[in-house]
Amino acid sequence: MGSFRLASKTNNEISAYSPVVTVNSVVSMLDLQEKQTCQVTLVSPQKCNPEQGIISFLSPLGSALLNKTRGEVVSIPLFGSQMRFQILSIR
Repeated sequence: MGSFRLASKTNNEISAYSPVVTVNSVVSMLDLQEKQTCQVTLVSPQKCNPEQGIISFLSPLGSALLNKTRGEVVSIPLFGSQMRFQILSIR
């Protein structure tokens, strides 16, 4: 009977937590240089729209985020410097 209780949770309750970043994850991050939060969604290259925060998992930031967990810091090279982001949440 215990497994039926899990099924009774809403989709929001089940999907609100994800242990790692995967394709279709919505990732909230803190830009450690600018001290501002931002959010991206990882998708396939055909579906990306960077202006709306929808990025390819093959992009430098997307590939750096894959398989990371909440609290981890990722770095990507950009214009001769390193941009650093801390993962705040994953949905």
